[in-house]
Amino acid sequence: MRRREFLKSSAAVAVCGGLTAIRAAGSGGGAIHGRVTADGKGLAGVVVSDGLQCVRTDVNGAFALPRREGARFVALSAPCGYQMKNWYRRIETGATYDFALERAAIGSAKCGCRFVHVADSEIGGDNAENRRWIAETRQIAHAERCAFIVHTGDICYLKGMQAHAQLMNTENMGLPVLYCLGNHDCVAGDYGEQAFEELFGPCRYSFNAGGIHFLVVPMTEGWDVRPSYTEDELADWLRADLALIDRRRPVMVFSHMIFHAKNESEAGIVIGKERPLDLRSACNFKGFVYGHVHNTYTSGNGGVTFMASSNANFGGIDHSPEVLRVFDVKPDGSFVAENHYGRNPSRTWQTSRAGAVWERKLPAPVLFCTPVVSGGRVFVGTTDDENRSTGMVVAFDAKSGAIVWKRKVANSIKNRMVVAGGNVIVQDAGGSVYAFAANSGRSAWKMQLPYHFQVLASAVTASEDGRAAYVGYGKRLTAVDAATGAVKWRNSAWESEPIAGAPGIGEGKIVWSSNWDGLECHDLTTGARLWRLDGKPWRFPGADPLITGGNAVVACYWHIGEVDLATGQALRVKELKEVTALPSGPILSVGGKYLVGTLDGGLLAIDSATLEIVWHGAADMSLLAVGAYRRKGRMVNTSPVMVGASTVCAACADGIIHFWDLATGAETRRIVTGAPYLAGAAVSEGRIFAADMAGVMRMFRI
Repeated sequence: MRRREFLKSSAAVAVCGGLTAIRAAGSGGGAIHGRVTADGKGLAGVVVSDGLQCVRTDVNGAFALPRREGARFVALSAPCGYQMKNWYRRIETGATYDFALERAAIGSAKCGCRFVHVADSEIGGDNAENRRWIAETRQIAHAERCAFIVHTGDICYLKGMQAHAQLMNTENMGLPVLYCLGNHDCVAGDYGEQAFEELFGPCRYSFNAGGIHFLVVPMTEGWDVRPSYTEDELADWLRADLALIDRRRPVMVFSHMIFHAKNESEAGIVIGKERPLDLRSACNFKGFVYGHVHNTYTSGNGGVTFMASSNANFGGIDHSPEVLRVFDVKPDGSFVAENHYGRNPSRTWQTSRAGAVWERKLPAPVLFCTPVVSGGRVFVGTTDDENRSTGMVVAFDAKSGAIVWKRKVANSIKNRMVVAGGNVIVQDAGGSVYAFAANSGRSAWKMQLPYHFQVLASAVTASEDGRAAYVGYGKRLTAVDAATGAVKWRNSAWESEPIAGAPGIGEGKIVWSSNWDGLECHDLTTGARLWRLDGKPWRFPGADPLITGGNAVVACYWHIGEVDLATGQALRVKELKEVTALPSGPILSVGGKYLVGTLDGGLLAIDSATLEIVWHGAADMSLLAVGAYRRKGRMVNTSPVMVGASTVCAACADGIIHFWDLATGAETRRIVTGAPYLAGAAVSEGRIFAADMAGVMRMFRI
């Protein structure tokens, strides 16, 4: 098969450094020779590789690699203190492979380093929006004195890769820009990674900065087009590379996705199938940074810290907000992140008290965790997406704002909690479920849901009598006794991507919108699966299902639909031409209307008899993007609640609590606090409680 012509313009070729067509090394004898120099002198001990074999340079900086069939690059593992510039050469017949290194201004000493992580940008081309966020990325990287920028893949497809090569490269960003191979970066050609190599060079390599050894490993499975390498070849290269570094040096991996993701014991730790390599035994393995899942997540496995980042330029699959993350790696290889939501540091939103009766600072931003008011107290949970141990449940006195108790949890809280059986029940992103006595904060019970490689963002909900709680989603969806934590049943019928919402409960049934899949209904008492609706329009949940009058009402992105709760028969489906997004709660049914928020159309009031739109409630432009593949818009991204008999309100991503007239949709009041709300407001006894992404909890009088 003839090689596909990848590069469409001379500009793209120039950005790539004038790379020529890919040619495999000949099978002739001899070796590949070269020399590594710095300041005109040979540099000893530098690791050089052809993607499988690895050697060190001698005292004069010289090296020799046996010529290997199929090798396409010679690449050096840049030592600490030297730039990742001109660090690879294509293998050509009769060529020599000399590298002249330049000193780096940052990352030279063995004192750790900082870098920017970009994941799953999936740009479609060169446009003003992409130029804007990439320019902001450059500003952040320099302001934070980062040593490099790493993009962990899904750049994506040929057009996206070509645009990225032009818009975000080492020359125009002013510091090294490194790319990983994602599944959507494997496109048609002689082999899957061919276009990636033409634009970005080798898809597997290593380098050093700040005393840390970094490994860039291509995706091991699930590609769009099969690459030329195997997982065992990657394991063999890693063995060769790691054998040549000091065993005490901290090691961090960059890849598009963790290896063997669905196997808890091997996830991100073991690579290779016939010749597996456990990285913990091969090196001082400290961290794994990845993307692919389109959400922001921190976890641990075998003493290794794993951190995934959501998209930098639009919302994530589980409604995670757009985020650019600056990682700070310490000399011992431990690391934390600073999340720049919408390219703004999470702690620098310009906020106002705005007449609040009280406001209290929380340890971290609040994401999807609508406050719960019960027994004169208000409960809220915080995130831990920066690896700073900030995941926490906090109980306030509802009147005074005084902290009554607070309890740490192991991971982020990214969902709603409930008060049931006398306990505050909350699930963290790692799948741990906690029950704290509502009055004292004492631990009542704790359980661990089955392993899942993605963030467990689903919300906890409870039966109407408060005796049972429902936690997890997909094959982790579990019914437990709210007072004791005893398991009543667990779903085994279906699986799902992460969901920030909760099931709809009522009339003896529990109904889930399964992300990217369909609508599921179970018997509330036994857990038996009763019915399922597949595909569109049921596969993209935008709000918790509402159970009312024998029906399940579901807002699934561009549609609203009613389903017979007993039979699963779709009764009515209405296209809205609006994307709905309410990860903080269900559709509000009041006054003959269904009220549902959208990602760019404000609040919709829909006539429950006809499913026609009655009015749009206006909202300002959001301060950051939320919702799968969505950019900023005029969002009402949280569930509306009633304030009195004639007013509806919602806390929104524009940093405003809006109030609308129920009859007309006219805005009657607004409270401008300045930081985006990604958790809904709670109303109780003439008060409104709201917590924002600046990590501030406030109480207002209505």
